[in-house]
Amino acid sequence: MPIIPATFSVNYLNSLSHTILTLQLPDRMCNEKSYTTFDISQFINLKSLTIGDFSFNHVKVFVLKNLPALKTISIGKNCFMNVENANMACFQISKCPHLRSFVVQEWSFVKCGGVIDISKLKRLKTIQIGSTSADSHNFTNASLYIHGMESVLSS
Repeated sequence: MPIIPATFSVNYLNSLSHTILTLQLPDRMCNEKSYTTFDISQFINLKSLTIGDFSFNHVKVFVLKNLPALKTISIGKNCFMNVENANMACFQISKCPHLRSFVVQEWSFVKCGGVIDISKLKRLKTIQIGSTSADSHNFTNASLYIHGMESVLSS
């Protein structure tokens, strides 16, 4: 796993080897106003993605697609908040055939509007969005579309 510098930025993310297996990002990362699209499809060997709290707060497009090795996604609190006060335009997780777990903590993706596309994830077992013990407000302006995930729909 690569060592993440204290001054982590979008440039650092783009400079990582495309063969990394684990990407674990600490709190308050990639909050540059110019970083509006989160798409890490270049990391084709990625097995685990963990994002700390208060990160990626100017992103309007979130895409995790065609990641054949990805098994787990964990997103911390107050991420992808889109602080410009506009709805997120796109949210998609699809064609990740080994994904088993997708966890989003409280107050992340608050301003995600439109359609949330979570599809073609044949091994997905766990979707956890927010918390039952605290206000969560995840995806408050969105419609959820789940398709092609027999493992979740039949559990």
